[in-house]
Amino acid sequence: MNTFVYNPGGNLTALVENLDGSILKSNYAEIANSKMESLDVEQVAFIELEDNMYKCAMMGGELCINAIRSLGKYLYDATGAADFSVMSSGLQDVVSVNAESWVTVTLPKNFTIKKVRENLSLVEMQGIAHFVLITDSFMSDARMRQYIDELIIAVDGYPAIGLINVVDSKIKPLVYVKDTNTFIFETGCASGSIAAALVRGESVATIVQPSGYPYLIFLEEDLVKLSGVVKS
Repeated sequence: MNTFVYNPGGNLTALVENLDGSILKSNYAEIANSKMESLDVEQVAFIELEDNMYKCAMMGGELCINAIRSLGKYLYDATGAADFSVMSSGLQDVVSVNAESWVTVTLPKNFTIKKVRENLSLVEMQGIAHFVLITDSFMSDARMRQYIDELIIAVDGYPAIGLINVVDSKIKPLVYVKDTNTFIFETGCASGSIAAALVRGESVATIVQPSGYPYLIFLEEDLVKLSGVVKS
């Protein structure tokens, strides 16, 4: 199966072509786990065609903006065109992608924010939910792993749940994917960066990933844009 690996500013992503539908969706999780181990990537998405439109289908059916951005780079490399409309697992809406320089995703601002306690908020999106924890210094891996176990039992109905530890303009993301039963300390998290900007009340934000790469976020009245480098 044709597989392409991209680095969207951290969060190494493998895209597996399934344009003819020959790979059964019931096999996605098994294939994804195998690819994650053999290719040393953080996540796997499958490229599908649905109603003559490219779709980014994640291994657990969740939303992943970095996988969508990787799909934009894949389409740019394949066609030379810069602007695309694509579909994604976890989303009902069509997403716009521009891959002319950095890869930018534009999607509807369809989120809810709930304050859980003083420094902890829950941001619910289509296809993923993030707990955003603002602290003065980053928590240890062990404490975050324990903390997310305590949090995920309080949220139901999402294929993926993240714990985004925010310190100033930097994040440390831990993401749980239900179908693959994986907990990944991601080196970049686009949706988690948007969640951090939302909780901080910023309309324009630069969120630095564990990889050291910045993601630029623009929160408009009805839309959100996230832009960053994607390398093949």
